[in-house]
Amino acid sequence: LVDMPNTLFDMTVVAPTEEKYRVTATLSHNYSGTTTDATGVILGTGGSASSLLVSYDTSADFENSGNLSIAKGGVTLTLGDGSSVSEDQDITAFLSQSYDSNSVHYKIIEDAEGKPDRFVLSTGSNYVKDPADIEEVFYLNYRDVLYGTARPEGANNIWTIRYIDGSWLVPGSDGGSTGS
Repeated sequence: LVDMPNTLFDMTVVAPTEEKYRVTATLSHNYSGTTTDATGVILGTGGSASSLLVSYDTSADFENSGNLSIAKGGVTLTLGDGSSVSEDQDITAFLSQSYDSNSVHYKIIEDAEGKPDRFVLSTGSNYVKDPADIEEVFYLNYRDVLYGTARPEGANNIWTIRYIDGSWLVPGSDGGSTGS
C-alpha cells in the first residue's frame, strides 16, 4: 500500500478442498514493528499501531468459526489500585462465532461420487405423553420441508396425522388405518 505509509495488508488462504478452507486477513496502520500470529499472517505492532484481523474457518468437521479482532496501540489502562499502565497494543474488540459439534445429531458421509450426504445419528429423546399435548400440533418435516401435521381431533381427542396430499392416518391397535 504505497500511498499509505506504515500500512500493511497480509492474507492467508488454506484450502485443501472447496468445502474446507480457512481465510485470514489483517490490516495494520501506523506500525513500527511486525509480528506473526498463530495463523501465519503478519501484524503490525507499536505504540501507535492499529490493527484489524478477520478470520473465517470451515475446515473443522461440523463447525464453522469466524472471528474479528480490532487492536489499538498506545492504550493506557487504569488499574484497580488507581495506577495506570501503557500497553503497546491491546485488543479493543473481539467477536467469535462457532457452535458445539456435540449438538449435531448427524454426520457427513461421502456418497459414491465423493459428495457429502447427511447420515442421521439420532432424532432426539422418546416422546413422553403429557396432558398439555392435547393443545399441541406436531409438524412432520424432513430437511425443512413440511409433509403433514399430527394433532388430537374429535370429541375423544384421537391423534390424527394429516398429510399435505390430503391423506390421513389414525394410529390404531392394528398398526393404523388410513383414509382420505
